[in-house]
Amino acid sequence: NALKVAALLDVGRFKPLPTELTILDVGSGPGTGMFGTLLYLTTLKIPLKLRWILIDQNREALRDAQNLHEELLKHLRSTGVDIQSTVETKVADLSTRFSKILGSTQADLILSLNLLRELPESKRLSLIEMLTRYHLKAHGRYLLIEPALQRTTRDLMEMHDELIRRRSAT
Repeated sequence: NALKVAALLDVGRFKPLPTELTILDVGSGPGTGMFGTLLYLTTLKIPLKLRWILIDQNREALRDAQNLHEELLKHLRSTGVDIQSTVETKVADLSTRFSKILGSTQADLILSLNLLRELPESKRLSLIEMLTRYHLKAHGRYLLIEPALQRTTRDLMEMHDELIRRRSAT
C-alpha cells in the first residue's frame, strides 16, 4: 500500500508543491500512508517541512507509526535528505467529530487508506464531506484508497459523483 500511495501522489502532483505541508492521515494504522508519502516526497529532492497528524482508534498502531516515522527520518537524514518532520497522534474512533480533535486545522493532503469499509455505509459520505469541506485546504488533495473490489469501486464512484454534485470537492 505504501507503494500505491507513492505512485498515486506522483500521478496527481501538487503544482507548485508547498515546501511546508500539513498531512492528515485518517485511520492511519501503523503509518503506511505516511511511509508512501515520504517515499514520494524524497524523490523530489527539495527541502521540506512536514507536519503529520495521524488519527486511529488503535493506540498500538499509532505507536508503531511514530516509531516508523523516527526510523525513516534517521535513514533519510543519513542519506542527506533535507527534511524536517513532526508527528502528532490522536486516538479517536471513526464516529468521532473530527472538528473536536482537529479544531480549525486544514491539511494540504488528507490520506484515507482502507477507511470506508470500517464505516457503516450511511456515515461514509458525511465523513468524507466533512473532511473535504473543513479540513482540506482550497488547493489541497484527498487521496482515498480502498480495495479494488466491484462493490467498493461502485460505492466510491457514487460517493465521488455526490461530492461533486454537492460542490464539496472538485
